[in-house]
Amino acid sequence: MVLIRVDRSGTGDSEGVPCDQLDHDAEIAHYRAALKVLARHPWIDPRRIVLYGSSLGATNAALVAEGYPVAGLVVQGGGALSYLERMINFDSINLERAGKVRPEHFTREMARRVAFQHAYLIGRKTPAQVVAANPALAGVWQGILGTEPTNHYGRPFAWHWQMASKDLIGPWTRLKAPVLVVYGEYDQYETRRGHRLIVDTVNALRPGAATWLEIPKADHDLDVYPDARAAYRNQGGRRDHSLFVTPVVKWLKRVTTR
Repeated sequence: MVLIRVDRSGTGDSEGVPCDQLDHDAEIAHYRAALKVLARHPWIDPRRIVLYGSSLGATNAALVAEGYPVAGLVVQGGGALSYLERMINFDSINLERAGKVRPEHFTREMARRVAFQHAYLIGRKTPAQVVAANPALAGVWQGILGTEPTNHYGRPFAWHWQMASKDLIGPWTRLKAPVLVVYGEYDQYETRRGHRLIVDTVNALRPGAATWLEIPKADHDLDVYPDARAAYRNQGGRRDHSLFVTPVVKWLKRVTTR
């Protein structure tokens, strides 16, 4: 097997514009261009290429693979819910596990975050514009994970607006290849439902084409923790590569030697 890793523009060994200036459409185009180059490499059998996506890479994997005859997809730490649902779930998990909001204030704070996320992602407003239109939402942006004055999780606002406009389940319905979906029970960001949506959708259309692997007590990075709150706070974790590598390699051998 040959393993090829692709870094986003401006990160790792990749050249090009910095990641915080890269929109989502350009990022997907870069991955698809890399896939075409890979398919022409003399070491590679283009009929046996498997894509692996982790976290946002899992959410993007089917978009990258669409229209290409990949032999399979492995995804972990990302699902196929709409991007708006995904970000609202981020907020819900954060409020539940970080311990920064009292339980009796949870519903009120979630209502503010849902309103903010909708205006930001669906309304395509900058955080400043959201607050200008609804002053009651002041301070919400500062409480959301990964936010900066001019970007979100190191990406420009336009990246998130484009992502929110994408149909993230549609490409999975058109995929012809087998799929392995890996979920860590204590994932700090992505929900079990988002992962299961891929498996259940693919198997409803092509029974047996999708395989589910749930790793007990594993977090988003597949480190193992005593409980969900410890995982969220990165306290007391340990790493066991075999929990992921052993079943995934077994699956890879099966789908690439048929």
